[in-house]
Amino acid sequence: MDFLGTFVRPAKEAAPPLLAFIGDAHPAIYWIIGGLVGLILEMVVPAFVIGSFGVSAFVVALASWLGASLPVQLVLFGVLGFVFIGPARRFLHRSGPSLRLGADNLPGKLATCLEPIDGDLAAGVVQLDGARWTAVAARGLRIERGTTVEVQRIEGVRLVVAPRSVTPKPTSSTSTTSSMGAEP
Repeated sequence: MDFLGTFVRPAKEAAPPLLAFIGDAHPAIYWIIGGLVGLILEMVVPAFVIGSFGVSAFVVALASWLGASLPVQLVLFGVLGFVFIGPARRFLHRSGPSLRLGADNLPGKLATCLEPIDGDLAAGVVQLDGARWTAVAARGLRIERGTTVEVQRIEGVRLVVAPRSVTPKPTSSTSTTSSMGAEP
């Protein structure tokens, strides 16, 4: 029997001091701890939901401190949690200026046609920012070598281009050669 006594605590021993403190704490302490846990979880899993309930737990802690009953605290926690979700999501999911990266940045850029593009019959090659791309003509046009084209869109790995409709007027102090280098 002595062997079992080392593993099983007799019922008459008191709980450890930390557990005794938590058991006798004011309910507002529980709400504050719950609010802190909610905000920490929101940092780990940013869904803008858990943090709303964390903030509502702080408000309920104040209500608890002022003497609200447990049913009032629970209703207040649920209602405020859902009320805070809407503004939090709208505020934190504001759409700012979109950053176009990679291929999304190509439409509207100018390129030089290196191999003729024969409308719908044959694809050609254009040079864009120092890289060679396979290109087809928008609207089935024929585009000759050396023509400046504008990228309309991207279809798979091909650029859809159209001849540039408005050419800039060259000034007397600058030459009209491309700054991308000599053609092959």
